[in-house]
Amino acid sequence: MIDAGTLHLDQCGPQAGLPPFWRLGVLTANAQPVIWPMDYRRGLLLQAGPKAAANTDRLLENCLLQVLLQSPSSGCRITVCDSGLSARFPALDELQRQTGDQAVRRISDRRQITAHVAAQVDKARNRRVQLARERLPDWISCLAARRVTEPVEFLVLPGLWGDFELLDNLRELFRSGGVLGIIPIVVLGCPPVRYQDNAQQAEAEAVLEDIRQAALQLLVDKDGGLDVRDPALGLLADLYRFFAPVVDSPEEEARQRATSRIVAALKQTPPMAVGGEEGVVIPVGSLRGSPFSLSLGGAAHVHHALVAGITRSGKTSLLQLLATRLCQAYPPSQVRLFLLDDKDGFSFSLFGELPHVEWLHQGLRGSGALQPVLAVFAAEADRRTRLLREAGPGISSLEAYNRWAPMPIPRWFLLVDDIDAALMAAEDGVRLREDLRMLLRSGASLGLHAVFSAQSCSDSLLDAACRAQMRLKIALRMGNSAESEALFGRLNEAALAMPPFQALVNTSDGDPEGNLRVELDHLPEIPDLARALDALRERYPLKPVAAEAWS
Repeated sequence: MIDAGTLHLDQCGPQAGLPPFWRLGVLTANAQPVIWPMDYRRGLLLQAGPKAAANTDRLLENCLLQVLLQSPSSGCRITVCDSGLSARFPALDELQRQTGDQAVRRISDRRQITAHVAAQVDKARNRRVQLARERLPDWISCLAARRVTEPVEFLVLPGLWGDFELLDNLRELFRSGGVLGIIPIVVLGCPPVRYQDNAQQAEAEAVLEDIRQAALQLLVDKDGGLDVRDPALGLLADLYRFFAPVVDSPEEEARQRATSRIVAALKQTPPMAVGGEEGVVIPVGSLRGSPFSLSLGGAAHVHHALVAGITRSGKTSLLQLLATRLCQAYPPSQVRLFLLDDKDGFSFSLFGELPHVEWLHQGLRGSGALQPVLAVFAAEADRRTRLLREAGPGISSLEAYNRWAPMPIPRWFLLVDDIDAALMAAEDGVRLREDLRMLLRSGASLGLHAVFSAQSCSDSLLDAACRAQMRLKIALRMGNSAESEALFGRLNEAALAMPPFQALVNTSDGDPEGNLRVELDHLPEIPDLARALDALRERYPLKPVAAEAWS
């Protein structure tokens, strides 16, 4: 017997796994709750009837809040692919405001949405290989057996548009994604997709019909009536049409309480492992009063960073903050740092004998140390490529390799303070630039990352092709429009009057609509940085035994 009261938002409590039931509403005749079993092997399709969009959104948000309240805090991840999240899902928007991407991730750009769905299809194929290797039936079984740490993914699209690549990938996820721990949830409007060309319309309808056959369907009308159609149960599901359940409408206070409980649980969650799908997450400050982190690697599709600003704008302090936060968030077995200051030798002087630091150079200007370290990275890229190839089909990235390897590979980070000083000192500038381009191109899938600072981008020795590969742009105060345009690759002048301890963060290829004005955390004095690093040395007193890094 199910105690339906436990499925109210106020009574939802954490469980060992994902909740096996969803509360969809209450019956109009006797106020009895409608509880539906969720086996998570199929996607969910919500069909919004005429004037029923608000009821559909409320039902979907209610179900997602149930999942977040009842699941282990690291057991599921929700990505909402919609530009209107604030208006349609206020509780989810509040969660994102308070926790960044930790509970709910939002993607609003249509090109990025299409790319993200394609990445989920690739992830599903990699997971299929791992399930076959582990001889387990589905991803939730893998989680229960503690064979993996990657959470179940809920991919929410509150609307579709005429993109055939998107539709084809969604069809593949609806057919098999649930078994692989990637659960698509799509809201179809009325009509769902509209084309002017009849042939295209017919093709789109055929894809949507395949999706309907694979999904659990919930049809919502303007009065809150709900029709549940489950292809797996056939006509039995049609019985629910006669009961006409009404979608729950929790009071705003209940939503606020649910949000607060989720936030409190997430604060107790340890950082995601480097082998996870999001790569590394580096807390650096706050955005509109909420914690803000930078993401590098994994599904973020952002692998390298370029920091720029005028003299004394805080570039060195930001690199020190990034290095410190990486070491605080991840153990030496997962993150290795290569630190180069070819400017004055002081930028990373306090990081010596830190277990995370594989290599530290504190030379004076013109030492030429960048060339040999790039050669080391090139050799490591070859080694990692060989390991991935030997691992078998479906293993094409560091994330995929680390999911099953008995000895996971750590991510390497090359931090260079003043990249122009390092490039200027090279004996063979042509060879150095080619090695650098190779690192930026091949390092993306191999867990090899570059983070550089530059005082000037308009006349930098770091050419435009390299800057384009460094998709995470962090602008401190910029000197003029030409410098800003050289950094972002397009006109974007928002950083010209940036105050101290603020940065303009952009991962949208310089598009001003992707600007984020971030308040940076600050280590104001050298003693504060020294104390933080001493605490890390006490926490990790011994360097890990390194495998042969470039055999």
